[in-house]
Amino acid sequence: PHNPEFLVQELKSVSSALFAQEVNQQVAKVELIHIAKSILSLDSDTFIEIAQHIVTQIMQSISTYDEADYILRDGLFSKFIDAEQYSDAAQILSGTNLESLSRPFSEKEKVDVYVKCAEAFLEDDASVDAETFVNKASPLINAVDDNGLQLRYKVAYARVMDANRKFLDAAARYYELSNITTSNVNIILYP
Repeated sequence: PHNPEFLVQELKSVSSALFAQEVNQQVAKVELIHIAKSILSLDSDTFIEIAQHIVTQIMQSISTYDEADYILRDGLFSKFIDAEQYSDAAQILSGTNLESLSRPFSEKEKVDVYVKCAEAFLEDDASVDAETFVNKASPLINAVDDNGLQLRYKVAYARVMDANRKFLDAAARYYELSNITTSNVNIILYP
């Protein structure tokens, strides 16, 4: 039972069974959320294999399992970031259905996902992809009252402008960021 391959096969089997037509959708949703939360603590390779299997099944399903999907995608994002697979991390997180009706996302949650994706793409020098996510965050950022998230957005925006050779815009953004005092940064990042 402590064999990782056995665990992977069993969890894949259980999760696959939950997508059967005979299983009540509400029961399946609750169980998938439970599995998603439970496997977060597994080692990276085991988690990634199981999570990718379930995410693939969710994408192929006609039903919506948005909460479990988000938990798994966010977990995969973290594991890929730890492994310095930044574009993979951004790609998996960007697949989250942020317009879901079954799992409504707040403006803050949406901006957080967009900024995480932009930051990850920037780490791989994929400025075009990063700009896409900065642009998605732009109309929502003013509705967010989280100073840390606003700061991360501003840094990502400035880096995108810099990477796209819009140096005047980038310089203005960097100047704006340079005027934030150290005490304000500490308050913003470590409330």
